Amino acid sequence: MLPTAPTGPENLHPPTAGHPGGFAALCQYLIDRLADAIAGRISERISAALASTRIAPRWVDLDAAAQLMSTTKDAVRGMARAKLFPVKKMGGRVMLDVRDIEKAFDENTTWLNN
Repeated sequence: MLPTAPTGPENLHPPTAGHPGGFAALCQYLIDRLADAIAGRISERISAALASTRIAPRWVDLDAAAQLMSTTKDAVRGMARAKLFPVKKMGGRVMLDVRDIEKAFDENTTWLNN
């Protein structure tokens, strides 16, 4: 088994021939550095792929609907009471279809620059 080079901030420079383990320690140090660099790149790519493949939910609760519309839960309840969009109850939770919210916005808003 090859001796391993110490890792961490105290070992920012590779071992030298005079270092215990010599060439084997240098090789292990370089392999560890390469493995860390590869692992970092793979982690970044996986994170980016996961972020770009998130599935947007079709049904949202009052909190998510309020966040989606940049308003409060009470305002969403008021819009539902005014029948701007239908709501469904699932268990004890009030759920809204995102498509109904978008349709309500299309039908009940106007552009300011028209």
